Amino acid sequence: MTLRNANRWVMASATGIVILAIGLLLVPNSTIGPNAQLTGWVLLVAGALEMACSIARRRRAVRRIEVLLGAIAVGAALLILLWPGAYPLLFVAITCLLIRAAGAVVAAFLSSGEVRVWVLGRALVDLLLGGILLAGAPLAAIVSIISGNRWPDRSGAVLTNFVAISMLATGLAMLGLALRSRHNDVEGDGKP
Repeated sequence: MTLRNANRWVMASATGIVILAIGLLLVPNSTIGPNAQLTGWVLLVAGALEMACSIARRRRAVRRIEVLLGAIAVGAALLILLWPGAYPLLFVAITCLLIRAAGAVVAAFLSSGEVRVWVLGRALVDLLLGGILLAGAPLAAIVSIISGNRWPDRSGAVLTNFVAISMLATGLAMLGLALRSRHNDVEGDGKP
C-alpha cells in the first residue's frame, strides 16, 4: 500500500470514528441497557477502524501498540455487548480508558515531533476520563448499595458519553495526523 493510499484510508477511518463519536454523544439519555448496547456496537466498529488505521504507521513498535489499543477497544466492546449491566460497563470503561491512556503515552514517547503531541493529547483525554470514573466509582458503589443495589438509571448515559469523548479524541488525533502528513512528513526522520 502506498503512503498516499494509506493516508486516505486513515483519513476515512478517522472521519468515521469522529462521526460515530458525535452520533453517540447525540443519542438521547436513556436507561443502561439501550445505551450499553449502542455503546458496545459503536465501540466495536471504532476499535476495528482504529486497528485498521494503525497498519498505516511506519514504525513497527508504534504500529503494534496502536493495533493493541484498537484491540482493547474491540475487547471492551465485546464485554459490554455480552454483559450490558451497569457494573460491567463501569469497570470495562475504567479499565479500557486507563490501559488505552498508558498505551498511547508509550506510543507518544516512541514517536517524535508533532506525532508525539497528537498522541499524547489523546492519551491525556483518556487518562482524565478514566481517572474521573475511577475517582467516582467508590461513591457510585455506595449510592448503589444505599439504593438497594440498583445502579442509577442515568449512569449508562454518563458512561456512554465518556466513551464517546474518548473516541472523539482518538478520531481527531488520527485525523489531525493524517491531514498533517498530507502536506509533508510528520516526523523529522519521515516516519509518522
